[in-house]
Amino acid sequence: MAATTQTGKEINEEKTSSLKKLLEAGRTLQQAGNHHHPFNEKLEWIETLIHTEELERRRFAEYLNDELGAMLAGIKLKFSSIEKDTLNLSVDSKESFNAGVNLLDDAIEQIRNLAHHEMPINMDFGLTNAINNLVNRINDSALLAIQIHIINSEISLPIALETTAYRILQELLKNILYHSKAINSSIFIYQHGSTLLIEISDDGIGFNYQKELHHPRGLGLKKIFQRVQMLGGKIDVLSTQKIGTKFSIELPLK
Repeated sequence: MAATTQTGKEINEEKTSSLKKLLEAGRTLQQAGNHHHPFNEKLEWIETLIHTEELERRRFAEYLNDELGAMLAGIKLKFSSIEKDTLNLSVDSKESFNAGVNLLDDAIEQIRNLAHHEMPINMDFGLTNAINNLVNRINDSALLAIQIHIINSEISLPIALETTAYRILQELLKNILYHSKAINSSIFIYQHGSTLLIEISDDGIGFNYQKELHHPRGLGLKKIFQRVQMLGGKIDVLSTQKIGTKFSIELPLK
């Protein structure tokens, strides 16, 4: 039987459907919390949801690399093959050609970054190592300067909690990169008793997070709020126009 390849639209529709299921599961978990169900029971739910979502992330990342990435690479080869023919073009035409090549390079880089963002996390060396790798990649890109402070650097949590904490931080950093126009960001992570505390702030333009939660592009924020609520945690947002934003998150560990 021939293998079938999903389109980006089909995968995106599946991801949206999956998010709706996650939100519904979150409401179920909130109700479970209200009825004092054991924390371990909630954790089992989270583990199941994370496993499903990470599989979908892998599929989407593979689609980006194998389909879109290969397509753009093919276009780049076509451009390269005719580059010598541009020598006889006018200055304006050469500039247009070069601008097209630069845009294509940017698109390839964006696809590569997005695919990397969607790939499952390697937690073999723990949460601290995974977060440091994420921050180092962003700092190396020079798109944002991040200072990170992890107290109790040997934080060891159940894999579901580590994955949840990482994905929350990853989504917040993505929002800062794409929407905040920030130059600097700081991250504080520390364990206080049976609570994991995460604070992330930036010096960007600020935003109305309540409005953003109801905007189509706010799906990532919705997922963050839902994940925190699933675990019975708390999240506070302080955002001031032209000054920046600070997220404070508390995740219970038992």
